[in-house]
Amino acid sequence: MDANSVTLSKAIGEAYPQAEQPFLQSWRQHIGFLRRLYPRQSHQRPSQNHQAKSGLDGYRTSFGQLIHSVIPELPADAVAQELIPHVDTVFTTIDSLVTNDNQVYANLSTAAAHMAMTAAVLAGSIAENKHLS
Repeated sequence: MDANSVTLSKAIGEAYPQAEQPFLQSWRQHIGFLRRLYPRQSHQRPSQNHQAKSGLDGYRTSFGQLIHSVIPELPADAVAQELIPHVDTVFTTIDSLVTNDNQVYANLSTAAAHMAMTAAVLAGSIAENKHLS
């Protein structure tokens, strides 16, 4: 998973070199929050789940600020808001894993679909910022 994070940050760095390392640090932090959401018996660890979910909400805000710092055309709050459906559906997927409710694939597909929407928003803003369109 970390190799994927590094690859993603290098792709960001190709367009915005100054954002590569901050992006990698931010991305790794969010992966850590996700890992905390799925301990072996997540449903028995509500305090850890609450901390991870709060951390992910904070991540949405800081990620929005990071993106806005390199793409001023994209407001930080818009980025944070764009991530809400994805974060919510990731929570739902993790709950499905923990409870073994046979909805994991459907929930994971929904969570993944939201990332395509987020990617489209980011790609459009990058194209505008870099005068590619």
